[in-house]
Amino acid sequence: MIKKILVIKLKNIGDVVLTTPALRRLRKRFPDAHIAILVKKGTEELLAGLPYLDEIIVLAPSSGFFLYALRKKGFDLSIDLSGGGDRGAFLSFFSGARYRVGYDPQGKGMWGKRFLYTHLIEPSNIREHVIDYNLKAIDYVIGSILKTKPCASIDERMPELFVSDEDTNSIKRILSMNGGNDYSQRACFAKGIVTIHPTSRWLFKCWRDDGMAEVADYITTRYNYKAVFTCGADTKEKDRVKRILSLMKTSPQDLSGQLSIRQLAALIKMSNLFIGVDSAPMHIAFSVGTPIIALFGPTGWWAWGPFGKHDIVLHKELPCQPCGKDGCNGSKHSRCLDEISTDEVIQAVDKQLQHV
Repeated sequence: MIKKILVIKLKNIGDVVLTTPALRRLRKRFPDAHIAILVKKGTEELLAGLPYLDEIIVLAPSSGFFLYALRKKGFDLSIDLSGGGDRGAFLSFFSGARYRVGYDPQGKGMWGKRFLYTHLIEPSNIREHVIDYNLKAIDYVIGSILKTKPCASIDERMPELFVSDEDTNSIKRILSMNGGNDYSQRACFAKGIVTIHPTSRWLFKCWRDDGMAEVADYITTRYNYKAVFTCGADTKEKDRVKRILSLMKTSPQDLSGQLSIRQLAALIKMSNLFIGVDSAPMHIAFSVGTPIIALFGPTGWWAWGPFGKHDIVLHKELPCQPCGKDGCNGSKHSRCLDEISTDEVIQAVDKQLQHV
């Protein structure tokens, strides 16, 4: 009997967010089990408040004490959704779980990695969304260990985050202090808010600065929405936002580098529209149900893009895309992004805001 389950996801924020459909399906099949997730530090905040989890374990620096404490928890089943690296397999083995499920490394990673699992899933050779990659592992557990048939619906593929009243009130106060407006009501502007997150920690994923400036001006002048810019705390990201703002004719609200990840989630949930690139905030917007315009370049939109009813993904089908490289020929600029025209993005804005 499986009483305690460990899910391992040692990836970045966006990857962890896209794990939530798998956690939800796991809870549905194991309603009485204790379900824990092991994640990297800095990714745990967005999982707080989810009803599918009983415990969030943050990976500590490698130590015998951490491994001992993990093993003492007495997990019956571990599911490694990390992929790629070796740590997930290593920690799955040291958890002492009787059933240890992971994807077949197919010769990649450290020698003998595949033997650290008791059950191996064959990777798919077709284009597959990360959400489906995670769900496949849960369905494997259901079929191979529970010996029952997986039963899923389209709705079960949607990611989910919990935004607390405290987070919402916090962002309202920040907006009021920065903009001098009363954000106690969402209708503080004639129409509402559009959050624009133009950066990623990997700048080769970013679209053209002049294009983003023109789109933000259009949102304000054409629709009377307030453009609110956000980005990470890294200096390169903040400098990128400054360049965009310097090209604008209107005055957006600049919250770049000022928000915690939970405050950012609250802002995005309050917004009428989110515009951004392949980054964690885009996945957050997907999870809180805010309509999205996502611009994709070197990374695969089919694997990472949102697929909500009101989401729009803009990308160019070039022979080299997706390459996952740091810009074309190491230039830090990606042709597949640069070729997305400003008019295409503005047309997407029209479609989204006219719908709202």
